[in-house]
Amino acid sequence: MNETLLNILAQVSEQMGFLTPLGPADGAVPGDLCIAVRFRGPSAGLVLLAASRPLAEALARNLLAIDAGDPVADADAVDALKELANIVAGNCLPQLLQDGEYHLESPQAAAWNAGGELAQLSCAEGELAIALQVD
Repeated sequence: MNETLLNILAQVSEQMGFLTPLGPADGAVPGDLCIAVRFRGPSAGLVLLAASRPLAEALARNLLAIDAGDPVADADAVDALKELANIVAGNCLPQLLQDGEYHLESPQAAAWNAGGELAQLSCAEGELAIALQVD
């Protein structure tokens, strides 16, 4: 497990998403929702972010001020996870790859197909996983 990826994921999820990181997660990667962010610059590749549905719903509630009793629309959960993926990608690329200017494509829903560097995070709200794949 990549400690730098884990630390970035924990820091961004807490500061931006108002989630409660508990530490490294073990077991299967959460398969409910997955977002891919392609990047190019000094290196090119893909950042994948997977989340359990409860975590994505909690993230949407926090970012969109949705009341705890109200249902979270699928589109809101996906959009919140896209925002988190974009910020995580922007934070991890300069730290893990060469310094320089990176261009991020719009985050897109994707299937989990992890290779490369991997980290999994357990939060009070659910599970998150990140993979950094360099072409």
